[in-house]
Amino acid sequence: MGGARVGSDGAADLVLEPFDAGEMEVRIARTLCAGPRVPVREARLRFQRALLASVLALLALRAVPAAAAADPDPLFDDEDELYADAGPWDPIEPLNRGVLRVNLVIDRWVLAPVVRAYDFVLPAPARRAVRRALVNIDSPAVVVNDLLQGSPIEAMVTLTRFGVNSTIGIAGLFDPAAALFLPPHQTDFGETLALAGVPNGPYLVLPLVGPTTARNASGYAVDFLFRPTTYLLTPFAQIVWIGFTEGGTGFTTRAAHAEALEALEASAIDYYAALRSAWWQDSEAGVRARREAPWRLVNLLPKLGAGSLAPSGREVVDLAPQRGSETVEAVALQY
Repeated sequence: MGGARVGSDGAADLVLEPFDAGEMEVRIARTLCAGPRVPVREARLRFQRALLASVLALLALRAVPAAAAADPDPLFDDEDELYADAGPWDPIEPLNRGVLRVNLVIDRWVLAPVVRAYDFVLPAPARRAVRRALVNIDSPAVVVNDLLQGSPIEAMVTLTRFGVNSTIGIAGLFDPAAALFLPPHQTDFGETLALAGVPNGPYLVLPLVGPTTARNASGYAVDFLFRPTTYLLTPFAQIVWIGFTEGGTGFTTRAAHAEALEALEASAIDYYAALRSAWWQDSEAGVRARREAPWRLVNLLPKLGAGSLAPSGREVVDLAPQRGSETVEAVALQY
């Protein structure tokens, strides 16, 4: 292919000869082939096979990362979900802890005695009737949120339940609508905002109301506008009503979980963190239930004709003593 010649000045000049690709292929093939010399045709065939095997091996190595990316890793691919479920953003934790201490003082000296008296005076069936009445009063807000969440069927069911239970059920103390196959469910404007993609915002502990986030707190303000009590009670009566029904110091809820709260407070290393985690899990579970509710149009329309549909959302049941982890998670409704 090339050689050198000596010029008149004694220097060596490089001379390039024409490159013969076929000859080079044969030389390489013969070099790769161990043993005695082989014919040119067989040497060329062996070289082509070796080259093809190398190309296939490279392609196989390139395909390994792509296949690994296509198959989900059960340990690491859910990293975003793990971080999402880690807990709420709590940038003002010192302030929230202070409010929690105030709520605990109110609970110890005001709410706990009232709860004990409430449990002593009213038997369990009467307490469940009070709870049903409070749920019934909240029905107009539930109807509005059902419509905003794209679930007109649930809105119709809730509105019918409200009419039946407010009349035949004596202001909601009884639930004859359940016998008419009209199951109850609960939702609020905080969940409506969540389904619309509004982020939670910072975690808050509010006096009387208890744990919430900026999104849920603003949603509560909207729900407040659709409750009949907003227009029937005086401002002072509203404060009393909030203490009676809402979150941390709503003693109808507090009474149902008094023992669980006391057990959690006695066993938890960090009571604030335990309550925050329990509330967060309950809140996120409620949002997921509403997002997957089969009666929402976005879920119902693609599944029409696919079979029977189960009840959706978070069903409202009578508050009764619970056991195990269910009781621990139920205390998220407090503070």
